[in-house]
Amino acid sequence: MTKSLSEIAEAYLDAQKNADKSLIPLGQINGFSGFIRKEVNLVGARPNMGLTNFLLSLAHEFASKGIDTVFISTHHSETEILKRIVKTNRNGSLKPSGSSLAEEITKMSQNSIGGHLHIQEMEDWGSYGMMLESLWDEIFSHDFKIIVIDTLKLNPRILQRICKDNDATIIIGYNLKGSVEKNGDRRPRYKDFVKSKINMKPVSVAVGLYRPEFYDISEFENGDSTEGVAEIICVKSPFEEENSIYKIRT
Repeated sequence: MTKSLSEIAEAYLDAQKNADKSLIPLGQINGFSGFIRKEVNLVGARPNMGLTNFLLSLAHEFASKGIDTVFISTHHSETEILKRIVKTNRNGSLKPSGSSLAEEITKMSQNSIGGHLHIQEMEDWGSYGMMLESLWDEIFSHDFKIIVIDTLKLNPRILQRICKDNDATIIIGYNLKGSVEKNGDRRPRYKDFVKSKINMKPVSVAVGLYRPEFYDISEFENGDSTEGVAEIICVKSPFEEENSIYKIRT
């Protein structure tokens, strides 16, 4: 069915009016409208941009709000994930926080967040088809509301169907191809997601992660220091301008 421009504009304004019902806001990214509930959301990055840690910080934030969340790890052990979460609690600092790793893990075990954030390893899954079938059976037997997947290549169309069938929100990480390196500022763009052979149509929100420190860039364009700062570039969202940039501390 064809629609006039005014009809499309009215539909957009109506959706924006009710955005608080569909969005998952993020406290750590000021100004960013957030990810979309019960949809597929994507975080893309080049290697060494801290993608796993960022996804973990998202899962940790959701769980801290009392939302049952599962973090699916494709290449890290449960112990490694636990240590990374402790680092997230230290605001990403590598400096001692005054208490030992064991002490901080003890505190975490006594905190109610343990009941909201779960870790799912994937190293022992069998063939790809069996892995996916077993994976979703395991996840939805626990009625998780948010699923964060660390860099697994899955068809967003399949994930979209899974979201709809289970009233679940999926946030998936993806390693972008080298086309990002050809951008003048090396920030991810929409075209880089497409060139990485991702079907973007089923994706509701897509953001790119960028750490200028990795490229030995010491200052942003406005002269601010890049030390300990990453950028989130919003390349697709119903409520954001394309290539909107938000800074976060890592």
